[in-house]
Amino acid sequence: MDTTKDKGMKNIVKKVLLTAAGLFAFYLLSLTLVYCIPKSAMVENVAESIGVIAQDGKYPNWFFGSPVCFFDNYSDSRMLNMALQTSEHPFHAAMSADYEVVEGSGDTEFAQYYDLVAAAEGKATGSESYGRMWHGYLVWLKPLLTFLNLHEIRQIIYMVSFFLYLLTILAMNKKMGFRAAFPFICGTLMSYTTIITINMMFSVDVNLMLLGVMMVLLFSGNRTYDRYEPLFFGLIGTSMAFWGTFEAPLITLGMPLLISMQMRQRQGKNAKQLWGHLIGNGAGYGIAYAVTLVLKWVLAALVTGSSDGSAVSGGWIGLPPSFREYSGRLVSILQGYLTPLRSMGILIGLIAVVLAVLIIRFRVKKVAVGRLLPFAFICCFPAFWTLVLFGHSGHGFTRFIMMISVDAFLWIVMNFIDWESFRDKLKKGCFGKTGLLG
Repeated sequence: MDTTKDKGMKNIVKKVLLTAAGLFAFYLLSLTLVYCIPKSAMVENVAESIGVIAQDGKYPNWFFGSPVCFFDNYSDSRMLNMALQTSEHPFHAAMSADYEVVEGSGDTEFAQYYDLVAAAEGKATGSESYGRMWHGYLVWLKPLLTFLNLHEIRQIIYMVSFFLYLLTILAMNKKMGFRAAFPFICGTLMSYTTIITINMMFSVDVNLMLLGVMMVLLFSGNRTYDRYEPLFFGLIGTSMAFWGTFEAPLITLGMPLLISMQMRQRQGKNAKQLWGHLIGNGAGYGIAYAVTLVLKWVLAALVTGSSDGSAVSGGWIGLPPSFREYSGRLVSILQGYLTPLRSMGILIGLIAVVLAVLIIRFRVKKVAVGRLLPFAFICCFPAFWTLVLFGHSGHGFTRFIMMISVDAFLWIVMNFIDWESFRDKLKKGCFGKTGLLG
């Protein structure tokens, strides 16, 4: 005879399986439907978009001259090329994820651009598949291209992203206060989060990260959510596997996980509980992400008849094969850490001044170091990522994941500030002898 606990567990498993099946059905249906949009409906706006890319160049850098703050027209060209593709067999096209190429373009510096021009003009000489991952961004990109060009789409993306960013900061400040909002703002600004969302490619990862953080802020404290939070992180993982572009997916795990850990620490969880929380949520995200991609690859292999296992990773994943390359990767890690810091020197200086004033004025607080070790582990996420993602981590855009390290490090520092004294000073009001600076 089933106990009440057994029945509850069976209901949970049933709901999880139904949710997973529903999401997978949505992935298949939505991609299939957008591949029904005719090429003629998009070609005019794609042609206008080509003019925007031609004017900007391959990797335009409009802000600060920083290697972190650049725009990847190289990848956006590929995204437009894939969006332009249609077929009499939309389901097959969705699984194969083809894009058109022109002979000889691979010998040029900006091959993606010339392939896009050929695809728009109907002069492509062949096609290649990019079916190793879901391309969920086509669900919104294809319909938008029927009405808007690249410049107009970027304006919409930027406004949506910036509004979501402000909502996230306001929600974080209300739920956890300045102590959590300050590190988050510093980490995201140092990664140029409010600027890089102009780019279609980067906007996907950033917006999913912000939505994940909002989910944690809104639902944390709810008994059901707190009990099954790894399943909710699984929703972030499968969403990233579908909607994302595999440019900086780690931020969609690292930043929501960091905020969730902060809230658990504030609830008084001990070090053992925090480690369990970190492992559980990380596993929930990772399993859902991996299963989504593998199921897509298996289905695509069955539909298209292609079963090239190397297509799953694209040759990116794997440790460096030699000590020399391993050493070079360690240097790359250090550069990844230092570049955002160096290019945002003014902000770093302001942060240092604020922290110094807070620590000196409100005294250093003794803390349980063991409860901060999980945050130190999260701080190292970008280093782990750089070592494992062998073929992709040398590119500049992976430096955006440094926001995880900055946020985690500043959160550790903020733990040593006497916040009770800080709040007492604020409650006394004015900036006089009994005020904040008195």
